[in-house]
Amino acid sequence: MLLQQALKLQHAKAVNQAMALASTQGLQAASHAASSSDISDPHALPEARLTRAHVLSLSGQHDAAIKLYSRLLQDDSPSGLRLVALYNLANVYLRQGMAGAPGDSVAALELAKQRYRELLRTAPQEWDARYNLERALRLAPENEAAFADENVPVEQRRVRMRGMKAGDLP
Repeated sequence: MLLQQALKLQHAKAVNQAMALASTQGLQAASHAASSSDISDPHALPEARLTRAHVLSLSGQHDAAIKLYSRLLQDDSPSGLRLVALYNLANVYLRQGMAGAPGDSVAALELAKQRYRELLRTAPQEWDARYNLERALRLAPENEAAFADENVPVEQRRVRMRGMKAGDLP
């Protein structure tokens, strides 16, 4: 019991140190530290890697952030961290799509839509993800021909997504 509490305390200290790096040393210093040697350390705490990815995305280093978020999604991260990583990864793609050149932005927006949909399949109560998915859909509308089913009214075709029930979206 005492050993378990000590491990939890050590884990909490490590998480706090990773987050303090981003807040106390400033964004530039944290981004430099996050992009240094231990960024690819698979033994680093998932919380620390999530914090590093977030700092990288805030500092405009989207490619490095995408790599870290993707690695978090591939690892056996706790489900709460996985959902945060998925949401943040989708947000990075959405930002790239909104700021990029027309050819690049379509690909980034499609990736953002995929990530938001994946998140909503797991956690349909995430209203921020729904809103951002709607933004991505307005920026890069779906092909209406892909949903052309003569038996379904047009209003329902516009919100229909694979893997989602018709009533899941507002």
